[in-house]
Amino acid sequence: MADEGRAAFANRLYELMDEQVQDDGRSWSIPALARALTERGHPISRQHLHGVAKQKHVPTWDLVRALAELFGTTTDSFTGRGAGVDEELPVLLNRAGELDENGRAEVADFIRFLHQKRRRTGPGE
Repeated sequence: MADEGRAAFANRLYELMDEQVQDDGRSWSIPALARALTERGHPISRQHLHGVAKQKHVPTWDLVRALAELFGTTTDSFTGRGAGVDEELPVLLNRAGELDENGRAEVADFIRFLHQKRRRTGPGE
């Protein structure tokens, strides 16, 4: 992985850690992330994950896949290729199914809102 690939990976990892919280509501940290990955069958030390995040180590493809699954995104989002909406939508909808009843209701309300807005303004506006 070239230096720009490592940078894209590290940047996306930190973005996701900032955007999302753990199941218990706490912010993500490298040690917490290493623990969560290990619990999900991808054993990794916090030291190695820190080295990957600081661009000292190259992430393995298995690590990229495990992180994408954990954060509910695509592997492309880590590679800098940037998945299109069509590729990411099924992953996001799957994640929505994991929300509690209130969260699912909010997602459904937002989708209804977008449909109503589209009918009023027309497609793509």
